Amino acid sequence: MIQDQAPCGRYYVKVLAGGNLILSNVTLTSNWPLVVFVATGGTLTATDSTFNLDVQGKGALYSRGSLTLTRSTVLGDVTARGTSATLRRDAFGGSLLHVDTTTTSRLWDSTFPGVSELELVSDITPKVAPDFDIRNVTFSAALTAQLVFSGTQWASLTSVSLTKAGDWWTGMLAQTAHVTRYWWLTVETVDGTGTRIVDPTTSVDVRRFNPVTTAWDPAPPCAVDECYFYSNMTAPSGSLPVNSCTARRPRTGTAHSAPSRPYARRTAPTGGHSLSRRSASRTGS
Repeated sequence: MIQDQAPCGRYYVKVLAGGNLILSNVTLTSNWPLVVFVATGGTLTATDSTFNLDVQGKGALYSRGSLTLTRSTVLGDVTARGTSATLRRDAFGGSLLHVDTTTTSRLWDSTFPGVSELELVSDITPKVAPDFDIRNVTFSAALTAQLVFSGTQWASLTSVSLTKAGDWWTGMLAQTAHVTRYWWLTVETVDGTGTRIVDPTTSVDVRRFNPVTTAWDPAPPCAVDECYFYSNMTAPSGSLPVNSCTARRPRTGTAHSAPSRPYARRTAPTGGHSLSRRSASRTGS
C-alpha cells in the first residue's frame, strides 16, 4: 500500500497488486479530495468505516481488485471494476455508483442518499451465477429508472422495492437479460394446534421439488448470512427466514410460474410445520 499527494491537488491511498488493506472502525479523510484506489490483484476490506472523500472537491473510491464494504459510509463516487464487489449494509453519499466486476457483485441492505447515477453493468460469461445479487434495498424513482439490465445480464433481486407505476419489469430488461425476484418468507414450526414450538432442538429440513426427477431434493447448503435457505437449519425460536423465489423475468414473454416449489419439514421435536413459498419466471417485455 502507498499513500501520497498528487500534483493535481489530490491525496491518494493505493492498494497495490498483492496488497490487502483491512479497515475496521476507521475514518479516512483529508484536507484535499481523497482517492482510494485498489489495483488489479489488490484487496480492500472495510467494516464500520467512513470514507470522507469529497472534502474540498471530488474524491473517489475506485477498485480494479476485490472490494468488500460492510456497514460503512462512502462520501464520494464508487467505481468497482475489478474481480468482486461485496457491499453490505452501506450508505453511499457520492453521486456515482458504478459496478462492473468479473464475479457476482452483492449489494445488500444498503442506502443511496447521494447517488444520482446508478450503473450496474457486469455481464459475466459464461453465465453460471447472477451478475448481481441485490437484497433488502429500496430504489427511489430516479434510481429505479436507471435499473436497466441488457446483454446477457442476470440479476437476482431479494426483497427489493422499486418506485414506479405498472409492472415492475417494464423498461428494466433489454436483449437477453433476465431478472429473478425473491422475497423473504417466514417458516414457523408449530404443533397440531398452530402454536409455535420454541425448543433448542428444533430444526427445519428445506427441500425443493425437482421437475426432472419429480423428487424433493434438499436445498443447497450455504452460510446463514448468505441465503437463509439450506438444509437442517435450526429454529430454536420456532421460526426462521427463507429466501423464496417469486418471479423470473426474461426480456420476452410474460411472467409465469416456475416449476419448483419448496417443502419444509420440521425434524424435531414432534409437531407440524408451516411454510409459504411460491415461484414464478419472467424474461422481459
